[in-house]
Amino acid sequence: MKTFTHKLVLALTAALLTTAAALAQRTLPGGKPRQAQAVSTQQCRAAVSTKNVYMQDPNKPEKQPSKWLTNLPIDSTILVQNFNPVVEGTDIAYSTYYSEDLTRYFLGNTIKTIRTIVPAGAKSVRVWVNNPDVEGDTLYAATFEGYKGDVVEDFPVECLLEEVKTLEVGFTLHFDEKAPLHAYVVPCNRYSSFVVRDTGTGDFVARDYTHMRYMLYGDYHLCYGYFIQCITEGDGGFKPYDLQMAGVSHVRGFLGDDTDLSIGIMNYGTEPMPNAKLTCTIENTTTDITYDNPVGFLYYAHMDTEVKAPTTAKRIPIVINLVEVNNAPLTEPCDPVEGSVTAVDRQESVPRNVVMEEFTGTWCGWCPRGMRAVELLSEIYGDRFIPIGVHYNDVFESADFKYILDNYASGGFPGCTLNRLTSSDPYNGTGEHGKGDLGIAYDMDYIFELPCEARFDITNVSTDRDTRTVSVTTDAIFSIDCIEAPYAVSYVVTESGLKGVQSNYYPTMNPSQVPENLRDLTQKGMQYLANIDHVGRSIEGLLGVEGSIQAPIVKGQKQTFTHTFTLPETVENLANVHIAVLLLDTKTGEILNAQQTGLNLEVDEGISTTTAHAGMLVRAQRGALSVNAPQGATLRIYDAGGRLLRQQMCNGSLTLPLPAGCYVVESSSAAGVQTAKVVL
Repeated sequence: MKTFTHKLVLALTAALLTTAAALAQRTLPGGKPRQAQAVSTQQCRAAVSTKNVYMQDPNKPEKQPSKWLTNLPIDSTILVQNFNPVVEGTDIAYSTYYSEDLTRYFLGNTIKTIRTIVPAGAKSVRVWVNNPDVEGDTLYAATFEGYKGDVVEDFPVECLLEEVKTLEVGFTLHFDEKAPLHAYVVPCNRYSSFVVRDTGTGDFVARDYTHMRYMLYGDYHLCYGYFIQCITEGDGGFKPYDLQMAGVSHVRGFLGDDTDLSIGIMNYGTEPMPNAKLTCTIENTTTDITYDNPVGFLYYAHMDTEVKAPTTAKRIPIVINLVEVNNAPLTEPCDPVEGSVTAVDRQESVPRNVVMEEFTGTWCGWCPRGMRAVELLSEIYGDRFIPIGVHYNDVFESADFKYILDNYASGGFPGCTLNRLTSSDPYNGTGEHGKGDLGIAYDMDYIFELPCEARFDITNVSTDRDTRTVSVTTDAIFSIDCIEAPYAVSYVVTESGLKGVQSNYYPTMNPSQVPENLRDLTQKGMQYLANIDHVGRSIEGLLGVEGSIQAPIVKGQKQTFTHTFTLPETVENLANVHIAVLLLDTKTGEILNAQQTGLNLEVDEGISTTTAHAGMLVRAQRGALSVNAPQGATLRIYDAGGRLLRQQMCNGSLTLPLPAGCYVVESSSAAGVQTAKVVL
């Protein structure tokens, strides 16, 4: 038996727990999606402070009581989170969600007590329990006067749980006059929830902090949860030992190399889980894995080990089974979890392009540094860098990006994700691969070098001005074999050349303390008219268009797909539109590779712009020609009189600034010689 010693990490990754996906998709009562506007949301999101460790509940037991319905570890520390003061006449609600994996243990039982800490300063508190899956289904509500506030209190409840999947439990505070506003939160290692709602405006608006990371303990993976516990009249269905698989990663490596593998387990048992035994099966080989660090109730154990990538280029399953808990075989079988390992030939690994989804807003005073980072990265990396501005709570916001915001904008604003592999500041970066001014570039360089098993090219794009429809054709060529097809194509519409009044905090700083490439921001106003580029307008196929990549994947075999869609009405100028075409790994959610194209609006009718069979595409874009050609092709650009203007190598894609005119582009490569005539 091979034994691994692993560490317990207070972390939870969305890809490793099914309840995270459910939380990300849920809506608030009334069927309206979660939004964030009231309660001075901008300041809450960007400048929340948490302090003053609250006294632990003196009655807190050492192990989880079986009659407590809670999504927080029993030994959690309670802290105070401060917001901006509320004005008179405001109603503020705090709530938490209990997902199906917890609620199911208590069906048929009755909640008798809701234990929480209500902030002082409000005239009354209304405690309630809702069924969020049914519009207007309030299971219980009662108003209490004369509560103490700022202490652990028990509110009497009589709420029978029948035929519900999930619960929203919370309380509403009514303020007659201006008062401080704070909340009692718990840093936890699973996606519990912390929802703040302002009901005083008459609109149903909320801010969900579920995915916001809690940084106090220096662990980026800790999340927010509100201190709310439901105590039932009888025991729930919790067992003393109940370990469940939370997921296993999908990993990539070069042929035969060791590659990191992560396995997640979750403890739903009232007793701390002392140890566990698992098996890892890859093809015909099974290896034992022993985990010997205790795991408490609702804690997540994240185990890191290594597996060897196969010696042939392919993608194959990894199956993890739980076989023993507390040195005893399982009394009931536990569903296995499946990941995968992809082996890529180092010589055939395709250079990735990096997609930055930048989380920003015109209200955000620190977001100018994210805008500047996009400008600088575009200059450094050219076509290999594809920026998408994901706006929140301003005129450029698009509901299509709500899922992206909920699952990746966990670090606040400004923020970003690179290929949906990291979450960080768009200027400073994660710091994991290098630090300094524009530290995000170190993260990009790291992603550029990751194994990639698919070349991905745009071979044709056409636009109908009258109907505003766009048709995009792509070629995907994989360097691996795979029986399944865990890949799909997604399309993001962006628009540049927009204007907006941007908030700016940099004038409050000493210029000498600001990086040189941001220093001019200190000379702009606290608000200034800004160029807003790369604004995400819509997404076609959020998680990939079904059928865009077909099974089986055969090494070297081209898959061509054409998708037609209509541009959103929010687009103001078709000449400023780009389409970012993303190749997604549907198992991991990451962007494996991507390309970007304009709409070819400047091309005259009847002039061919592509020889699709050879993979060359020439596009006219605002003072430049954008060329996609086979790797290693020699490009020659001629004017209308046949005069050679430029000759250079092309490594897949190239942008050539040129004045207006008519041009002939010639590509010479192993695929042959192709030409295209365009008008710029």
